[in-house]
Amino acid sequence: NSRRSQVDDLDVEEEFDLELIKKLLAAGRLRQAAQICLHSGEETPNLGDGLNLVALHAYVEEHHTAAGRLWERAMRLDSEQVNVIFNYARLLVDVGRLAEARPLVTRLLKLKPHLSPAIELQRRLEGTENNG
Repeated sequence: NSRRSQVDDLDVEEEFDLELIKKLLAAGRLRQAAQICLHSGEETPNLGDGLNLVALHAYVEEHHTAAGRLWERAMRLDSEQVNVIFNYARLLVDVGRLAEARPLVTRLLKLKPHLSPAIELQRRLEGTENNG
């Protein structure tokens, strides 16, 4: 039972709050921030921003699977969020999941045709086709 209280001390059941997520990330508590984001209800205000923020931290720390799960959830909440689409597409390109990245890059360029990072991602995809 003491084990259960240790888990409770981690505040895993904490309600989502963007400021809380920022504090957890600043304290290096990436896993806890991710758990809160992944277990929050679809209607939670600012959840998409929280998911994107935690995913970026996971990506920088090379936790690619976790970052992917967070960005996938963020895209289910809002499929037109340009920064989320870009971040997830970049991750997919980085890990070699090119077939999954292509439609995201296409959607990104339809939403923002002149977005330089998206154009660069498209070039990276085309480069892999020419070299492969």
